[in-house]
Amino acid sequence: MTANQKNIQTIHPKYRPDIDGLRAIAVLSVVGFHAFPDWVQGGFIGVDIFFVISGYLISTIIIENLSQGCFSFVDFYYRRTSRIFPALIAVLTSCVLFGWFFFTPIEFSQLGKHISSGAGFVSNFTLWRESGYFDAGSAKKVLLHLWSLGIEEQFYLLWPVLVWVAYKIRLNLFIVILISLVASFSLNVTSIDRDPISVFYHPGTRVWELLIGAALAYINIKQSTFFVRLQKHHSNLLSICGIFLISIGFVFLNKDSQFPGWWALLPTLGAAFVIAAKPTSWMSRNILGQKLVVWFGLISFPLYLWHWPLLSISQTIYTVVLPPLFVRLALVFLSVGLAWATYSCIEKPLRKIENSYKKFASLIMLMAIIGIFGYAIFKLDGLPTRFNGDALKIRFGENICHSADGSAGIPCQFGNLNSDKTILIYGDSISGHLTNALIESLGSKYKFVFFGHTSCFLKKYDGSQHCETLRNELYKYREKNVFAVIRSHSLSRYGATDEREIKEYLLSAVAEAETLHPQKIIISGDVENIDADCEFANYYIPSRKKECGFDRHSSDLNQTFFKVSKELTFPKNVFFIYPYEKLCDGRSCQIINDSTSYYYNGQHLSTDGALLLIPDIVNILGNQ
Repeated sequence: MTANQKNIQTIHPKYRPDIDGLRAIAVLSVVGFHAFPDWVQGGFIGVDIFFVISGYLISTIIIENLSQGCFSFVDFYYRRTSRIFPALIAVLTSCVLFGWFFFTPIEFSQLGKHISSGAGFVSNFTLWRESGYFDAGSAKKVLLHLWSLGIEEQFYLLWPVLVWVAYKIRLNLFIVILISLVASFSLNVTSIDRDPISVFYHPGTRVWELLIGAALAYINIKQSTFFVRLQKHHSNLLSICGIFLISIGFVFLNKDSQFPGWWALLPTLGAAFVIAAKPTSWMSRNILGQKLVVWFGLISFPLYLWHWPLLSISQTIYTVVLPPLFVRLALVFLSVGLAWATYSCIEKPLRKIENSYKKFASLIMLMAIIGIFGYAIFKLDGLPTRFNGDALKIRFGENICHSADGSAGIPCQFGNLNSDKTILIYGDSISGHLTNALIESLGSKYKFVFFGHTSCFLKKYDGSQHCETLRNELYKYREKNVFAVIRSHSLSRYGATDEREIKEYLLSAVAEAETLHPQKIIISGDVENIDADCEFANYYIPSRKKECGFDRHSSDLNQTFFKVSKELTFPKNVFFIYPYEKLCDGRSCQIINDSTSYYYNGQHLSTDGALLLIPDIVNILGNQ
């Protein structure tokens, strides 16, 4: 910092042990929910308590310093960086090292994407495009918990600027806070039915929780007569009501609750009531202010960062949703130990270093390096990982035309764009895993146009504008002398459950394909839904061989698909390919051959897996 900047005496809120006690309740509830979900079903609301605390403390700093004429953006962001970056850098670095030694390339690639998102504080947007927070697959995302940090950091970036502008042009800041709060909350409750995943992750539908803290900060600073009397005469009642609301949330909410929505008022208002009470209230002095509780509050941030990667990795190793109880207990204690070590050996020593541009720049540079490295891991398909000898080779089979969320660049063309033979590919995401294999084996001979997208071309598709646009784009090829079409779908996702519905699917698929007037129609069966995580674990830990399961329903559908396709009469230009036959024998399915994986997750083939289908496709295309 410059000499002038060092002379700026910024104001910071007076330390309140009870707020650290509230932090302890928040972090322990989240840890409890993740480690013991059957016992602490509503523990996820601890994040909402954190939001209110953050909104209160940050807004107090900004408003008080603006009022005293000593607010500095440089000082504000320097202190936020010093508070958040050290522990986060330690956790992200540890995850990279662990992943390199113990993860498969597909797992390492996924981790790389989430590391770059975490380092860039956009994890909430990345996860939003993947799946819901409570979905089963999310349990194995090592950095799933960074979604909340992304929302907080986005708030930290924009809120000081908005408050500063409001202050400079003499707007009533409380009105600005209320309007923003009401708008965000309204968007939250009106959108929760339609798009719960978006509401959970989007800052626009979450910022009202931080703004509750901001409103409380403003009221506390201005010391309105009503607020002063409330604190003076009803401080104990406020804190008791606050703890009661939070407790109601812990007891009655669970992962099936429509959250955030209206339910999020329980933890947010509860936290606000506790903060509004005086630190001398009975609850604050005798419970929240106790040394052990405050100690957990002091290590709450590193504890939040450490606990989930440990629990998530254990779920991958054990290939079950919940590892044994003793394992989870041990990991919770390990998380506490790592959190204490991070606080004592990294955070506290760094705080003692005099404010300087060198420290500020070093932290930013380290975070940028980790983010760039994570992105490189993602883009390079996980890089080579090492454990127990040669690394397992998993070449992605995901569609070359679009990004991870399947939303960009569709329809797209690839292969020999000058070829006079055009092949159209369409269906859901199952069709996408064929594209890498097709371009690798037939890219020089044919022109391919891909239209596939998750949920599109279904019997009852999701009705999105994107799917409707794709369907219209596909039909534009009716008069373009199409050589062949390839249709591929997840049978269960399409809605097939028995032989009758398989027949309906095949007849409708052929009828739709015929409207494009192709010379050849290829209908692909589904792949077997298998427990890929189990097989990967067996590959890396051969001493712990475990029988891996596969979805019996998907197996039954694939066998019915084979049977019906042979029994029904179709035009001579209609052909079928059967991924199931290439991988399974009715009792088991081959996922890994030597060091090559035929799957890249439980429902999609890798490029090498899709290449098993190419000989049949070549044979069909070559038969004139």
